[in-house]
Formats: sequence, C-alpha cells, structure tokens
Amino acid sequence: MQTYFRRDAITSCNQHEAVYDQRLLLVLDGTDLVGAAVHALTEADDPAGFRERALVAYAVGVDHQGKSLSDGRRASTAVLEAVFMDIVSRHVEEQVVFLHASVHPANEASRTVLSRHGIQRRSTNGDYLVHSTRIR
Repeated sequence: MQTYFRRDAITSCNQHEAVYDQRLLLVLDGTDLVGAAVHALTEADDPAGFRERALVAYAVGVDHQGKSLSDGRRASTAVLEAVFMDIVSRHVEEQVVFLHASVHPANEASRTVLSRHGIQRRSTNGDYLVHSTRIR
C-alpha cells in the first residue's frame, strides 16, 4: 500500500481523473500526515441511475494506526469520513451513491475498519472480499 501511494497514486489520479473522477485525499492532524485514500467511479457507474464508486486505496500511517487524533476521532475514522464527505460533495443530492471496496481476506484490520463504518461484506471477486455500502 505504501508503495502505491509513494510511486503510483498521484500519477494514477492524474491519468484517470477525467474518466473516473479519481480523487486522492490526504488526511492531516495538525502537520502530521495521518492517512490517505483514493476513490473513483467504477465502470458500472451510471450517471442516469445509481452512482458507483470504488475505494481504490486506503491507508493509515503506521504511527497513527489504532490511535486517536487531536480531535478525539480514530485515525481510521478521519480517513473514511474524508472519503464519505468527498463522495457526497461529488454528486447531487438526489443521486444514490454506493461505495465498494475489495479487501484480501487476510487483511483483518481493513475488514474491521470497513465494517465499523457500515461497509459490509457483500460478495467475493476472485481472491478478494467485496464490501459495499450506500453513501446516500
């Protein structure tokens, strides 16, 4: 994950921004980088119907994992709330928006964080568990 953010995230967001509305979010606590996330429209997105976004990447810095920020929120909560707020800001109020995330079954920490925020396991896709929630 760290390699993706360091080497690929900015380039990928710049390349896919126009087609998939790909967004790179950085979450700070004061001057500390707490975490980062990337979300984008999926190929199944239907501008005339249900909007579909994927949580492409999500990470909380090692020093902040399992910790609270200066405002009392968990670091993982701050990152996911930033994603939710950004998604809501991208779509008009009448649109139904779903967020999907694919997680390796061995990644218990990510599955727990997603579940804590209402992003529940819905299916499988190859070696990955697909989690999903309706944002609005």
